[in-house]
Amino acid sequence: MMNDADLKKQYKAFSEADLQNLTDEGSFTRGKSYYKNNRISEATLREGSLVGRCEGSQNETYRVEVKLVPAQQGGTELIGGWICGCPRGGFCKHVVALLLTWVYKPQEFEIRPPLASLFKDKSREDLVGVITEMVQRQPELENLVELLVALPSLNSTAVGQKSKQSQSQKVDPNNIRRQVKAAFRSGGNEWGAGRIIAEELSNIIELGDKFAEAGQWRNAQTIYATIAAEATDEDVVGIDEEGDIGVVVGDCATGLANCLDVQPGLNGPEKLDVAERLELIKTLWDLWSYERNFGEFETDLAEVIAGNVTNEERRTVESWVRQQMKPGADFSSKYYNEYLVGFLATLKESGNFSDEDLLREYRQAGLYEKLTTKLLELGRTDEAITIARESMTDQTELERFATALVDRKLTTEAFRLALEKLTDENPVTGFAEHILTLDKARVWMEQALALVENRLSTAERKAQLPKADYRLGFDIDRYRSWLGQKYLDYGKVEKAGNLELIRFEAHPSEATYRSVRTAAQLPGQPPDLWASLRPRLLQVLEKQDNLTSLIGIYLEEGQVGAALETLQRLEEKSGQNRNNNYGYFRNNEPSSLKLRVAQAAEKDFPAEAIRFYNEAAEGFIGRKNRGSYLEAITYLTKIKQLYQKRKREAEWQAYTTRLRTTYSTLRAFHEELHKAGL
Repeated sequence: MMNDADLKKQYKAFSEADLQNLTDEGSFTRGKSYYKNNRISEATLREGSLVGRCEGSQNETYRVEVKLVPAQQGGTELIGGWICGCPRGGFCKHVVALLLTWVYKPQEFEIRPPLASLFKDKSREDLVGVITEMVQRQPELENLVELLVALPSLNSTAVGQKSKQSQSQKVDPNNIRRQVKAAFRSGGNEWGAGRIIAEELSNIIELGDKFAEAGQWRNAQTIYATIAAEATDEDVVGIDEEGDIGVVVGDCATGLANCLDVQPGLNGPEKLDVAERLELIKTLWDLWSYERNFGEFETDLAEVIAGNVTNEERRTVESWVRQQMKPGADFSSKYYNEYLVGFLATLKESGNFSDEDLLREYRQAGLYEKLTTKLLELGRTDEAITIARESMTDQTELERFATALVDRKLTTEAFRLALEKLTDENPVTGFAEHILTLDKARVWMEQALALVENRLSTAERKAQLPKADYRLGFDIDRYRSWLGQKYLDYGKVEKAGNLELIRFEAHPSEATYRSVRTAAQLPGQPPDLWASLRPRLLQVLEKQDNLTSLIGIYLEEGQVGAALETLQRLEEKSGQNRNNNYGYFRNNEPSSLKLRVAQAAEKDFPAEAIRFYNEAAEGFIGRKNRGSYLEAITYLTKIKQLYQKRKREAEWQAYTTRLRTTYSTLRAFHEELHKAGL
């Protein structure tokens, strides 16, 4: 009789340390505790699989199974696979407990023979009796037995050959539906239910795959379609947190796509009639619609449908698509319709879907950005401008369209390329044609700017009306921002300066101040323009008490003294409140603004820099965790360097002595100080 040592030699050995490397620390620690507390029961070894039941933390019991790896198998894999019925799944504490039992107590595993060997000498009547008794004891097995009986015998089928079994025994969709509902009941409604349900459904899908392998496509289709219908129900979405059930739906979609793909080569009872084909195509269309909202499948269903439909079926599918088109020009409708138009394009490719067809679809669906982009690609720029002017209402789309037009501007590089087109055969004509194109591009640039300028002017007028929509303010600022940048990019310096000044007056800030400065200092502006504007802008910020913007501006312009003075005013205004943005955020992390000032002050105002770095360090120390201590060390190192540069090591020593005394109970902090040499 084989002893435990001989038994274990049949499989690759692994240690407790190996198991620790296969999972997270929490699962390993709790799993080891479960093993020590003897929570594994009914441990068996059958055909290379360890199976057992593990008692959980709430007295529930989970079935655990682990596939061992034969000793002679190559590779570095120590364990072939695992599964546990708990909500967490994966390499959980229950798997750890079972494997530790195998490592240290293999004698507790009962060795059981392969199931097939149990039936070797049994008669047909005996087998029927066994199955009948099983169903009587566990009635939920009845549906599965009915389905398994309909399965073809694949074991006797040569590779690559289809089963000769009679096709008369059809799978009952109600049977499949009952099994799917049972799978959902087994998962429950708790976290992780989706994974458990998906595993059960995958087992049913495997049966469909076996029918498909045997060439019984109708039965395969029944299984895939029934699972898909149940798994895409709206109530399912709420329990599929990790998308596991969505993956199962994708597997069903792949199976159904295969059912449609094979139809041209089929004859006899497996070939679908016209109505049955349309039913299958409708199922695939519904799954494509589901995919749009719940994830991407591996199989491109649009390509499958388009590649298999007849002309009549294509017209029917097109009618389904058009029925789903949404009216209106809101973002949701446009996004939805864009997806549908993409499907139409794929559907009509085999029917010579032309550019004009695509443009027509974009126009009918109100997808004006797609429409104008396609027109630009086709070189029909004037037509695109007209459509944008008359129909494009979305501000973001208008800006993107105008940017695409402006980017067709006349440039030195473009002119050089035009000169290269001169040929000995027809130099004058060749040059003239390209100059006309470049001149047209310059016109397009002006039209793009005029388009946005017109929208800005309209929005400004509307904003002056009584009870104007508050959102107009956002639109106006975006139009001004876009135009200001384009004026800067294309050398319209006077317009750029005027517009940026208007933007600053509407929203005084560090950013708008910087934009005015950039525009005022462009070549072509009056030499003294910025010198005259700067005091005026700073005065506006002072009147608004916008001290944070002033500090940023002073730092950017190298006026550290002015930044320190303004920061002091800001601190006085805040009342040294550590819970605001002036000194600290609520989590005690130092203000980025104060640290910017500290960094700028290191050279000429080191005492102030030390003060700010000290506040930062003590703020992190106060959080009392090792990660924060490491942050504090960063600022303490800066303080040490500043003391050393000033030749004031004695003050540094006194400073660190005070820190060690103040925080004498923080052992981890002292360890980090020692590691850093502080």
